[in-house]
Amino acid sequence: EVQAQLERVRSADKARREEIRSASASAASEMQSLREEVQTQFDKARSGDKLRREELRSAFDETRQELLAGVARDMQRLREEVQAQLETAGPTERQRREGGG
Repeated sequence: EVQAQLERVRSADKARREEIRSASASAASEMQSLREEVQTQFDKARSGDKLRREELRSAFDETRQELLAGVARDMQRLREEVQAQLETAGPTERQRREGGG
């Protein structure tokens, strides 16, 4: 009878260990899946951030080029206006503007 009881205890202990081992393996598997999911989401976010940075940089460069082109056009127009005014001004006005008066 003691031997039978010992066998039942060993059997129950073995079953509990197996249950714990199975639960541990299951938990480890779930943790790995969660880790992979988090890494995937992190990679997507990082990739999206990189794409947004590139888009912003590109938009900034385009805007800067447009502004520089606009400034260059305005300066050219002002040069042409000043030149036209100098050409139509009388000799004394022209000399005075050119610093020769």
